[in-house]
Amino acid sequence: MDASPCDENRKGLTQEGLDRLLAWLHADPERAGRILYEQIRPSLVGGFRAHACPDAHADDLADETILRVSCEPQEFFDTYVGEPLRYFRRVAHYVHLEYLRRQRKTVPLPEDMEVRAPAAPDEDVEREYGCLEECISHLRPNSRDIVLQYYQGERRVKIELRKALAARLDTKLPQLRLKAHRIRATLKDCIVNCLGQKAA
Repeated sequence: MDASPCDENRKGLTQEGLDRLLAWLHADPERAGRILYEQIRPSLVGGFRAHACPDAHADDLADETILRVSCEPQEFFDTYVGEPLRYFRRVAHYVHLEYLRRQRKTVPLPEDMEVRAPAAPDEDVEREYGCLEECISHLRPNSRDIVLQYYQGERRVKIELRKALAARLDTKLPQLRLKAHRIRATLKDCIVNCLGQKAA
């Protein structure tokens, strides 16, 4: 079996990985390149954006997905049956889950959404974060986008981010603030119910 072109210290898509990937997509390298960068990558970026990933993150996650597929061993490319895009989307699903886990560690909850005691054991913290991730995943993409971005940053940065978010959503700051408050209330109720079920 051929070795994968990637290792734990990978930094990006290698020429070897790209060549293997293109050969899998089509015998003609030029046509394979168009399939990858004019069909598959835009589809991945659109999928991540639909799941409320900011544009820059969606681009990075699409590239990470392509990288991971390129790291499959040659045996995979020789034996896979089906449309390549379906496999890219399957890999993208797991890339997105990892992204959400990273986000839950970097986007703090507002103080009034804290539902645990400060001295809660580690397992309680994990349970709360698990409920947070589950509840966020149940939100509509637009609502996820709002709640994940509205509370980012500090002071002036937070204000500018909220202005940019309002502009992107074509709404005014007061309306955005109201939407965020409603989503936050829904999310808090969901977290409380989730924690109650896990504790039962």
